[in-house]
Amino acid sequence: MNRKIIIKSDDFRRKILFFLTEIGVGIPIEWTDEVLDRVRNAAIEAFERMGVALEVDDQPQSPFCRRGLETENITKEILMRLK
Repeated sequence: MNRKIIIKSDDFRRKILFFLTEIGVGIPIEWTDEVLDRVRNAAIEAFERMGVALEVDDQPQSPFCRRGLETENITKEILMRLK
């Protein structure tokens, strides 16, 4: 594995919730931490099988250090790469 993606845990959680909400359009579902952890682990494993290390950074980050990237654009880009 020579490719690696590092994503902040809050961003990753937000993206997982966005993805799951899109799948269950219109169905009110409450996602528990346990379920989100299972999806997180499955995503990490899927990237690993594709030869990409997905590292979730749990360290808090100052809002002044964040890049000016919109989460929706990043999510679309990731989903396009998975196709």
